[in-house]
This record gives sequence, C-alpha cells and structure tokens, in this order.
Amino acid sequence: MLFICVITFLLLIIQVHTTSQNINPSPYFAPSIPIHNDTSHDDEGKDHDSEPLKNNGRGSHEASAQNYAAENNATHGVPIDDFQQMILTDHNKCRQQACAKDLQEDDELHREAMKRAHSLANGHMLPLPDDYNENVFELDTGDPSKVTSEMIVKGWCNEGKQYDARKEESSLRYSQLVWKSSTKLGVGHAYDSHKLYVIVLYKPSGNLRGEFGANFRRQKKVKRMALSPDSMSQKIALISVASGAIALLLVCVGIGTPNWYLEYTTISGSNYYKSESANFFYSCSFASDGSFKQCVNREDGLTYYPYDASAAWMNDFSDRMRNAAGLCIVGILFLAIGIVLTLVMAFIYLPKWLNLLPPALLFLACLFMLAGMAEGARFLSYNGYSANLFQTGHLLTMFALFLSAFAAGRIHFSRTTGARINTVQK
Repeated sequence: MLFICVITFLLLIIQVHTTSQNINPSPYFAPSIPIHNDTSHDDEGKDHDSEPLKNNGRGSHEASAQNYAAENNATHGVPIDDFQQMILTDHNKCRQQACAKDLQEDDELHREAMKRAHSLANGHMLPLPDDYNENVFELDTGDPSKVTSEMIVKGWCNEGKQYDARKEESSLRYSQLVWKSSTKLGVGHAYDSHKLYVIVLYKPSGNLRGEFGANFRRQKKVKRMALSPDSMSQKIALISVASGAIALLLVCVGIGTPNWYLEYTTISGSNYYKSESANFFYSCSFASDGSFKQCVNREDGLTYYPYDASAAWMNDFSDRMRNAAGLCIVGILFLAIGIVLTLVMAFIYLPKWLNLLPPALLFLACLFMLAGMAEGARFLSYNGYSANLFQTGHLLTMFALFLSAFAAGRIHFSRTTGARINTVQK
C-alpha cells in the first residue's frame, strides 16, 4: 500500500510539473523596477525587446487575417466579449485570495489590448505607456482552441508561490495581477497561424518601485481543512465503527456474566449437574438438582476458590483475577473511545496527526483485552459461553482496528501529499 501511494504521489508531481511547463513556460523578467515593458512573458524566455520574427515572411496581412480565428476559436469558439469576461472572472478569483478588490472591464483598455496583440502577431511590439502595465501570454500551438482563460490566469496566479522577498521581480506577473491599486482591465489576443498571443492590460500600472509593500504581499502555503474526508474513507471508517460497536456489546456482556468457567459434578457415574460458574469478579454455586444457590464476590468468601486451595494459592488466584479484570476493563474503555473517535474521523478532519489516534486506541484495546485473558487463564479454563462472547468481541476489535487504521492512512496520505492545499494571503 505504501509503495502504491509513493508511486501515485510521484506521478502526480510529474504530471503537475509537465502541465506547468506546457502552459506557463519560463518567464522573462525586466532588469529593473519599475517594470513597464513586458512584466510577463510566456515564450520560453525570448525577450520582447529583441527583434522579433516577421511571421516567417508572410507579412502583416496574413497575421491580421488570423485575428478573426483567434477571436472565435482560440477560446473554445466563444466570442471575444465572453473571453474577456472569463479572463476578468479568473483574475478576480485570484485577487480575492490576496484580499485585493475586483478589477473592472474598460472598453478603452480592451481596444488597446487588441491593438497591441495584433501588432505583436505582426512582428512589432508597441511601446508601453506609463499609465498602464501588461501581462503577456505567448504559446506555440497548432490548436489555439485548447487554450482557456483558466490556463492563462492560473499560471500567473500560481507564480505567487515563487516569490523571493530579496527580489521584487521574482513574481511580476502575479504581483501585477493582484496589485491593489490597479482597478481596470483590458484583454486582447491574436493568432498568426502557429502562435497565440494574449495581452492583459492593467490601469493604473502596477509593479512600481517602492510601492510593493502597500500593493503586494507574497503567498504562503497553508493546509485548508476540507469539510469531510472522501466518501471511500468515510465508508471504511463507518464499517470500522459498526464492527467496534458489536465488539463492545459482546465484550461487555461477556465480562459481566459469570459463565467464563463452568464446573460440573458427576453423580452415580452418569449424571452431571452444574455445580459452579465463575468469572474474574465472582462465582455462583448450584444445588445437585441444578437450582441456583448463591453468588459470592471474589473478596467476600472462600467459596469462590477451589475447595482444596491453600491460603497462598488463594492469594495468587485473587491477585490474578483482579489483574485480569482490570486489564479487560481498561481494554473496554480504549475500545469505546476508539469507536467514538473513528466515528468523528469519518465526518471531519482531526487536527494534524490526531486522525491516527483512533486506530492507536483500538490497538491498545486489543492489547489490554488479550493481556487480561492471558492473566485469567492461569486459573479459569474459559469453557463457558461468556468467555466465548468476550473472545469473539476481541476478534471483532482487531477487525475494527484494521479498518480504522486503513481509513486513517487514506485520510493522512491525502493531506500530506497536498491534495487539499490551497494558497491564501499571508
């Protein structure tokens, strides 16, 4: 099980790493702050300030002819207005995590962003005015319809995890995305038959030297509790609770009734009658006709002990029965608490390592009940139904332990692998 969990975790890491490389290639960062010229770059580190290719000799006309295609199939066939709204929605989701106010669409910025995207597709990068800033996404793709707004914005938003306090430029796309002073947004895109360009403009401009402290703070990872574990873990835990509840009933009935040890007397070589029954606490005697006579507490009379027992032997007998009773009672208490905590674990996350506490308590229950039976076996032969009930309950406790441990392991693994880790503002 552990080997399978480790392999699954490694495959998850590889998949996430590959996805991030495909969607959000390594960025180019401008050398100084304020950053107004290309705070983001998604074309594997190529510098927008260098001389771009001229669309492989096709000229600006062909690139412009592709703009309609970009507006209609670069975003799963949705119109440009809907795509711009999707970009805005995804931006505001990320900004809400950083406690920044929502951005608003701006028609003038939309037009300017489209103009800049078309110019970039034609091989020319327009100068960026000081009153707004931009994030740029570029991707070589033969099928722009597979690129969604969520892919673009999520890649920028996730850069918040890479922030280095010593380098303000370490997460520029993210810092501009959540820059608190920016209030307006414009979106444009273009496609030149092999590369998709998406430009997002922000106004007022972000990433200004000396203003990072007031407008941007880094993210940190925190474990955010889910309301409850997954359904499979819940089912396993509930089966454990049911098994443990039955076990608790059996051991309580078993230890509370005197028929752990039964003694029979022979009459005339053929007739038998029950003359005595006993458990860890008391014994009961019966007449020759099988009628009940009396029960005697272990501490109250010698009739609890065999008739030929010496004083030293009786003392040892009493000590062992007392120890056996105490061990079994402690085991029953551990069983009851373990059942309750397993039930709690089935519906809510226990803090940190406490979800491993229920199986630990069930393990102690098994251990103490087994030790109690071993201690009492010195004098009681366990030939009655009460002992059988207790032993059956002990076996069910072991089964409940296995299921509780399995459920706790699933829950703990899902948390430690980061399956439920979100990012929030520090």
